[in-house]
Amino acid sequence: MINISSDRKMEPFSDGFETDNSPNLVRNMPIGSTEHHTLYPSGDIDIVAFNVTYGQSYIIETLNLSNGADTYIQILDSTGTPVTERNNDNISGIVYSQYCIVCPPNDNTTLSSRVQISATTTETIYARISRSPSAPNSAAVYGSYDLRITSP
Repeated sequence: MINISSDRKMEPFSDGFETDNSPNLVRNMPIGSTEHHTLYPSGDIDIVAFNVTYGQSYIIETLNLSNGADTYIQILDSTGTPVTERNNDNISGIVYSQYCIVCPPNDNTTLSSRVQISATTTETIYARISRSPSAPNSAAVYGSYDLRITSP
């Protein structure tokens, strides 16, 4: 089944970064890099740590969504506490109804996410990526995406 799924670009399996569901189990992702992740199994959360420098800006974004993914990014401070004003659901800023009649396209970008932050200290912080809590009914339970962190 995995071979058939892979041939069809479907990824119903955990990515190579598991166990990254908790800040104390993750590794550092270098700024300027891109990683491929899956949201599998149901309820999967992906967390990456990255180092920020005071006064620098950073962009954290999901790209190349496939398999019906709808991502949600949440930034966590160095203690793993959510910084709620830095959340992003959809890159466009549009919030779609979970029970939409006219649903958004399930393409590579519409349900992707993007957060831009400015570091107020020099520290290690975290990006927590999950399936959107308000995913429209056109989105799948699983999915895959690329995660990129840059400093413009």
